[in-house]
Amino acid sequence: MPLGRIVKVLEKHYGTETPNIGCLNTFYNSVANLDCSCFWTEGAKKILLNPTSSFDADCTRLKLDVSDSHTEYFYSCSYCVGRFPSVSIYYDQITSCGRCQYGRMVKGSSKVNQADRKGGVFASDTTTFAITDDLRIVPNSIGIVQMANILNITDTEGAEMLNVTFGLSEIMNLFRASMVSHTPLSDLILNKTRHMNSVEVECESWTSLTHIEKDENLNSKKLILKAVVHKSTKKLLFAQVKEDFIEFLFSLLAIPLGGVECLLESKSSIKSIDNLYKSVSDLIHDEHFMSSDIKSRLIKPKLPHGYISENNILPLVEENLPDSYNGMISMFSSVNFPQGKGNYIKGPRTYQVMDDLTVVPFYISSIFCSLGQQMISVSDVEELEMEVGLEEALSILKASLTTNSALTNGLLNRISSKQPKKET
Repeated sequence: MPLGRIVKVLEKHYGTETPNIGCLNTFYNSVANLDCSCFWTEGAKKILLNPTSSFDADCTRLKLDVSDSHTEYFYSCSYCVGRFPSVSIYYDQITSCGRCQYGRMVKGSSKVNQADRKGGVFASDTTTFAITDDLRIVPNSIGIVQMANILNITDTEGAEMLNVTFGLSEIMNLFRASMVSHTPLSDLILNKTRHMNSVEVECESWTSLTHIEKDENLNSKKLILKAVVHKSTKKLLFAQVKEDFIEFLFSLLAIPLGGVECLLESKSSIKSIDNLYKSVSDLIHDEHFMSSDIKSRLIKPKLPHGYISENNILPLVEENLPDSYNGMISMFSSVNFPQGKGNYIKGPRTYQVMDDLTVVPFYISSIFCSLGQQMISVSDVEELEMEVGLEEALSILKASLTTNSALTNGLLNRISSKQPKKET
């Protein structure tokens, strides 16, 4: 699921008991509260709050689907057999069939027949697996000694077998626990008492981004922002930014969780999800997956066509349009993206981004009021101009998942740690 969909699904199911995943919840709700006049279209805002996944069609085939997956749509002609599968959020309307002179295109949906839900979807239905408490997955075919080492078992005294039935409620509880706990299975099955209102984060460096930074084909684009820092606490209070930085932030909501793990080299600091991702990476293509391309899709997922702006910082990849679009692309146009794909926010305009990624239009009067409410003197703040490139963008992404001070931890502290120390 994309990050924006994860927040939506959890809030829909748990309401006020939704766990805080870093500042992702705050960020998502600030986008929801942002006035529609800030967006090019109302549809662009809705797409951010409920982003499409390239796995939506797959998820509809699951026995229990908690992803709130979108219905797969297609365009068809009422006069001929022309049919164009719609895997795009960018091309959302069509003018004519292109196959016949009088054709009229209508939008239909493709629903999965319950009777077609046979076999596996991702994992091979001939392989069984063992799942550890922290969501490491290993095939049951490995030896008992190796399994004991993985589970750190030295004494089997007191071991007990339990049969557990998983329904929709249990799957949702496991989903929630996997995002905030190091022991999600114990939390669920053994009813361990735990207040699941925030993610458990281990202290870890924010700087393990080496292989991505060395890629010669990456976009070298830099975004400029003005950061207002509280000198006494060394906290970044807010950033004054242009719409290009807001576009970058909004793009984070569309990234699938597997894509986040790929970008951060499975070091997001959400331990259970890191383990799950590494387990999928270690499984064998032919033996453990339903098809040869499933593994690559899971560990390096693509975004639906139309989500990524041409000026995007992160090395994200879009799905290709199907062959049926070739030579007919002029028939398609976009209602939601009149300014081009991946362009959500209107500009030119200045915005204020708080440390917890709350986004609001920038007004100087509200800044003074905010400083006054926090009892912060103007003499105790300083303005710093900062550059945000790939390295900083990835750091902000990681911080957004694991802390409620994404700009301080993901940007200010990172830049400060790289500056040479002054000699005394």
